[in-house]
Amino acid sequence: MSEGEGSEAGYPGFSVMRSPRLLQNVGTLKRIAVAKLAGIRMISASFSGDRLVFQPWLTVMIDEGSSVSVTGVYRTDSSLGREPEGEGPTFCLRKSAWLLDADLASVQKASDFRSYLSCGEQVENVFTFVSRNTDPEVIGVTEKFVASMNNAELTLRAADRASFRWQYVRMEIGDRIRAFDI
Repeated sequence: MSEGEGSEAGYPGFSVMRSPRLLQNVGTLKRIAVAKLAGIRMISASFSGDRLVFQPWLTVMIDEGSSVSVTGVYRTDSSLGREPEGEGPTFCLRKSAWLLDADLASVQKASDFRSYLSCGEQVENVFTFVSRNTDPEVIGVTEKFVASMNNAELTLRAADRASFRWQYVRMEIGDRIRAFDI
């Protein structure tokens, strides 16, 4: 018998645990979808052979119970300066959404729950790449909002407690995160 045969995988004294059991329910679907939505910390894309990396500048996540959406503006390091832009975009506009009904319909067609969660299309993402020249309004509004948020506090309140739709809002402005819960 050679070394390691008949023993558990891993280093001596340590064993590799099997993956945790996933409950096939709505809570698991939503928890994994929210992790996917919040987990995009960088967007990488190639334009004319040049690889660009976009990082969050302003993102907003809104949880309405049966749906969760993220809208964001990401930027490259070259977008920080006022020097003329080179070829290609310096900003990425992101719109991502998870819908409970669509997720339930898709998971019912899947043969393996764990594979569906790791590879399935739970979240719909749309990315649009722009520059200051192609979409100056969006970039200008974002710059003004981010500048105003550096000096102000933000309070979110439902106008009528019985009629609000959102349950959770998370805003990321530069390196600062603000979360609001009901």
